[in-house]
Formats: sequence, structure tokens, C-alpha cells
Amino acid sequence: MRDGEALWGMLMAGEIEFFASADPPLHDLSRVSVEVLGNSPLCLLVRRDHPLVTGSNITSQFPLVRASWAGLKVPDEVRHWVLNEANIIEDFAVLEKLTTTTDCMWLASAHAVPQMLQRGDLVELFRSERTVELVVCSLKRRSLSLLARAIIQHLRSQVLLMTGATHTL
Repeated sequence: MRDGEALWGMLMAGEIEFFASADPPLHDLSRVSVEVLGNSPLCLLVRRDHPLVTGSNITSQFPLVRASWAGLKVPDEVRHWVLNEANIIEDFAVLEKLTTTTDCMWLASAHAVPQMLQRGDLVELFRSERTVELVVCSLKRRSLSLLARAIIQHLRSQVLLMTGATHTL
């Protein structure tokens, strides 16, 4: 889990075969194949007994955590709940732990944590009308290894299950 910009640099340097990201590239795509896997809703996720869920402290502000998604604004509808600025954390396990054990809020896609939502560890406090585009990027002139192709196919099938949509740019 890394920032899309960092992954882009690694792809262009040949350090990785591909990357999957919610940060669609904003670069020259002449050397890159971009496959849009689908769109995922942008949500504000909190633990099930968060003060905003229980109604015990609805006027307070709380820390916001998120993976990078550089340039993606915090939705105006939830800004009044956010203490200061969003904290960028590029470690999924840390995001999960912080959100399930503290009063912080996680700006993410509900599709990123389906099991946690099903178990009731997290709840969607807010679902934005905005979506996050999920993409896979690879170099056009580089053949992907069998393992890379298998991983991408698994990603396709999982996103299709979650979103019901897939297409290629």
C-alpha cells in the first residue's frame, strides 16, 4: 500500500510490473496500459460504538485517517466532524487498528473493508456521491509474469463481485 505517485515512479523505473490504485495516473500514458476495474463509493467509516454512531458526542471533531489519494478532497458534508487535516497512513493494518480501537474516522471505500463491515466492526457513517476509480497500471512494452497476470485477474474478479463493472481504457 503506497501513494500512487510513488508507485508510478517504481513502475516507470521497472522496479515493479504493475500496480493497482485508487489514484488514477495524471501522467503521460503513452507507455502505460491503464485498466479501469471499477468505481467504488467514497465513505466515512467508524467503529460501531463511535460517538457519532451512538449519538453521545455529535458536536465534537475527530481525527481523520486515510490512505493517500492525493488530491481527493474530504467531502464537505463531513468536514465539520474532522479535527484539523487528514492524517495520511500508508499501512492498511494500522488504518484498520486505529479505526476499530479509537474515535478516528477513516475516509475510504467501503469495498476496501467488506469483511469488517459485514462483521459490524466498522459502519458507514457517510457515503458520498463521489466514487473512487480503481485502476491497474502496467507498462505497454513489458510482458507481465504469470504471477502478475494471476494477481490482476484475481483483482478483476474481486472488483467485479463488489462493483459489478469492468472495462479497459
